[in-house]
Amino acid sequence: MRAIGFFSEVYGGDGPAAIESVNPPYPWQAAIADYLDSGTVVVWSPELVDDPLVPGESAGFRCVRTDGEWLWPGELSHFVRRHGIQVSEEFVQRMRANDWIAPTPSPAALEEAKEWVELGNSAAGNFPDSDPLS
Repeated sequence: MRAIGFFSEVYGGDGPAAIESVNPPYPWQAAIADYLDSGTVVVWSPELVDDPLVPGESAGFRCVRTDGEWLWPGELSHFVRRHGIQVSEEFVQRMRANDWIAPTPSPAALEEAKEWVELGNSAAGNFPDSDPLS
């Protein structure tokens, strides 16, 4: 499972900084954001995520999504739409290959994603009221 978009401003640690990834509008930006929104939810919380780039603005509810190969925070689509954050070309190629709709992960891939979160990777520590979906 490959993780992307767990920005240090939101999750702490030594992840990438969202502020360093801001870009002007680019091709496929809307399609990428839609793909991110179409991913299967692995874990969620009713807690809202603040947008660290726009004080007082919400980036959405805290959750983690997957397409069975990649794993990302639910608010990544907000950062793509609002700030032009780009994702890796390898991930974009996967999106194109799936016609811009995240495939449903296999049961094994979904279990791997749940374990990734439960083991404390990235955002797991920030999900005190989380509900891993079965």
